[in-house]
Amino acid sequence: MNERTERHLTREERELFLPDVGPEQPPVALRRHVDSCGRCREEVEDLRALHAALASLPRMDPRPGFTEAVMARVRLPVPWYARAWNAVRGRWFPVVLAAALVAVTVGAGAWWLASQPELTLGGLVTFTFDRLTALFWTIVVAGGRLAWESGVPEFLRTAASRIGVAGALAGMAALVVASLLTTVAMTKMLAPDWSPARTRRS
Repeated sequence: MNERTERHLTREERELFLPDVGPEQPPVALRRHVDSCGRCREEVEDLRALHAALASLPRMDPRPGFTEAVMARVRLPVPWYARAWNAVRGRWFPVVLAAALVAVTVGAGAWWLASQPELTLGGLVTFTFDRLTALFWTIVVAGGRLAWESGVPEFLRTAASRIGVAGALAGMAALVVASLLTTVAMTKMLAPDWSPARTRRS
C-alpha cells in the first residue's frame, strides 16, 4: 500500500496514530497523507492531545459498598411463577391444606356422581344446560324489568316522536351503511391476497 491517500482520514484511521491503540507504525499511505494534509495532521495531533490528557487523569475508585448500594436500588423484573413461589414459600401448610381440601371435595363429588346409577353423562349435560338456560332467562327478565323501571321505553318513545319517521329511517340507513362498510373493511383485512401479481407464474 504505497499509493498516496487523496481523501481525508476517517475516525478509525486517525485512531491508528494513537500510542497503545493502533499498530506501532500506521500504513505508509496514511502517514504520507498526514504529512501532506494539514487538516488531517491537525486532527491527529488533537486526538493525540486528548488521549494524553485522558491518560493523565487520576483514577478514582468508588467508595466501599458502592456496588452493593447501587444494586440494592435496582429492581429487576420477577417472573410470575417466581412471585407465586415467593408468596407461598413461607406459607406451605395453608397452601397444602387448601389443595388437599379441593382434591377431597372434587374426588368426593366425582365418586358420588359415579355411584348414582340413574345419573348418566347425558342427563348431567342436560341438567347443566337447563340450569344455564334458566339462569340466562332470569338475567334477561331482570334486565328488562330494570330497563322498564328506569324509564328507557319512555325515553325511546319521546325521542322517536321528536325525530319523526324520516329521521328514524335516516338513522337506520346510516347504521346499515356503517355495518356494510365495517364488514367490507374486515373482509379485506382478513381475506388472503388474491392479486394477479401473486398468482402469476414466472
